[in-house]
Amino acid sequence: MANPNRSEKEPTVTEITNELVKKSQELREKHQRTQEVFNKLKERTERFLTSDKAIK
Repeated sequence: MANPNRSEKEPTVTEITNELVKKSQELREKHQRTQEVFNKLKERTERFLTSDKAIK
């Protein structure tokens, strides 16, 4: 039985699904950006360590 005191309607399955798809896409994009930054940092670190070994 629905709560008569509740003023806002319950979201539909479609609305919930759309929200989850949107959040999933945002996470995918965020993960991709994180991966790109990680790869750049990894590359810079490898170059630094290589040049550091060459100096010694």
